[in-house]
Amino acid sequence: RQYRNSSHIISELKLPQREWKKLRLVSCRAQHVCLQNTEKTVPVAGKSSSLYIQSTPQHELMLVSIRRSLSDLLKGDSAVLECVIDNLSSSDFYVTFQSNGEDISSKDFVQLRDGSDLRSISTRFSVPRDHWSKDKRFSCRVNQGFSTPVNSIMLTAVWCSVDPSVKLLLAPSEESGAQTLSCTAWGFNPNIQWLCGAQEVSSGSNDLSSDGRVVRTSKLQVSLTDWKSGKVFSCQVSDPSLNKRVKEDISVCTGNP
Repeated sequence: RQYRNSSHIISELKLPQREWKKLRLVSCRAQHVCLQNTEKTVPVAGKSSSLYIQSTPQHELMLVSIRRSLSDLLKGDSAVLECVIDNLSSSDFYVTFQSNGEDISSKDFVQLRDGSDLRSISTRFSVPRDHWSKDKRFSCRVNQGFSTPVNSIMLTAVWCSVDPSVKLLLAPSEESGAQTLSCTAWGFNPNIQWLCGAQEVSSGSNDLSSDGRVVRTSKLQVSLTDWKSGKVFSCQVSDPSLNKRVKEDISVCTGNP
């Protein structure tokens, strides 16, 4: 008996008990003019009188997500999207990136080797500059055979046109020692520069917020003498990709621990 539901074709075979008891192996083969044949064999000797063979890829369990690529950002590529596919099946597939539901990339074919235990894979795509606007919504689509494509949740491109912002604070420090200033910047691809000739303590950290904006932090250590003298220290944030700049100042007269 053969029938189908919304995504699968199901075939059932019913055998007399006397034939069933003689069997050692049972195979199920699926054939299609457009696809490679697939076959699965299972041992049935000593099994119960019911057997369920399933060789259909679990396409509906595949998980697809999209995000900005932090690793590419740190290499200097500020607008690279990454499509992450989890719970892979054994079938080959291809990935396309979309902007507002329209393809903006070619098909990226992924071929999995037989017997591969790979469960997750990612592909990358550099967003063309003409798509750097806040009204764009990006997604990636995974197409596998004749199954329904799986789409990621859309990523709104607020990060493409957002103005950089900055927050400069005096970090908790011993009153009798050097003072530490902490600068945090948000934006598409913000760069931090300290002004007043002081020495940067560390490059801080780099991260991505949930909306795709880059978050950078940097710390600066100044001597107690310079701090108490009333010198003004500045954290300047620039975004060369968008040609924008913002600055915030701090001194002993304005800083609050």
